[in-house]
Amino acid sequence: MNQKKTRLIVSNTAGKSTSPQHQPLWWERLKFFEQETRIPLGYFCIFSELGYLMRDLEAGGYIFPDRKVPDISVGLCWCKWLRLQGINTDFPTYPHYYPDGRVVGANIYPDELLPKFRWWLYTTYVIQKLPNYVKQFCSPEEIKLITAIVQKRLSSVA
Repeated sequence: MNQKKTRLIVSNTAGKSTSPQHQPLWWERLKFFEQETRIPLGYFCIFSELGYLMRDLEAGGYIFPDRKVPDISVGLCWCKWLRLQGINTDFPTYPHYYPDGRVVGANIYPDELLPKFRWWLYTTYVIQKLPNYVKQFCSPEEIKLITAIVQKRLSSVA
């Protein structure tokens, strides 16, 4: 039986966390991103925009397991949504560096799409796609926590 480990932040009696306060691989990727990546003026990328979602989840007490950050899932779903809206998805790419040495071409999007992306991320992906993505590796307790964190974020936007 495959038991899922809980990655919730739990404080001990001294007030010190017994779990990481952030997802180590995410921060390592973020460090490489900040050191190596230059997104041209007038464009954005999904990896940097996901920082807001990751911050919300980590501040709320949920830490994604290593290699489970949804940037690729978000990118695929976002491009599919754009195509359904009749928007051409032939975008430029940038070299996205990974801590293990891989370099992958990842799309960059014109800033004109940024408001649509942020709206889509929280009103479509987070509500419709994220639950299916995380149920692959989350416990029911973690899914409830993620849902509560996302609902709090959505209620602050509404």
